[in-house]
Amino acid sequence: MKKFTLPKSIIIKKNEEFNEIFKKGKIFSSAYFIAYTLNNDSVKVGFTTPKTIKNKPQRNKIKRITRELWRKNYRNYILNRKIIIISKISLLSVNYIELEDDFNKLLFQIDKNTRS
Repeated sequence: MKKFTLPKSIIIKKNEEFNEIFKKGKIFSSAYFIAYTLNNDSVKVGFTTPKTIKNKPQRNKIKRITRELWRKNYRNYILNRKIIIISKISLLSVNYIELEDDFNKLLFQIDKNTRS
């Protein structure tokens, strides 16, 4: 049975990379997500939540949902960029289908910008 996991090689973990993308990157937003992007040869992604969410289990749940949305949908787009996805707290108040639609809209915006 094939595992459909998120490859560890595409995840951004270093603070320097996060800071570079925040400083030099373009911003895209949707109702439940904000994305900072920077051109790159291949896709790399980092996930974060706002510091205003003090409850750690809530922050981790938000990041898990966002990672799952990314894992299921990123192959449908051409995203040769470094991307940081920031999830908003309001994400917890809607169902998964609505989140997936919103996330796909965000990825479409990024993809459209990459091609032009």
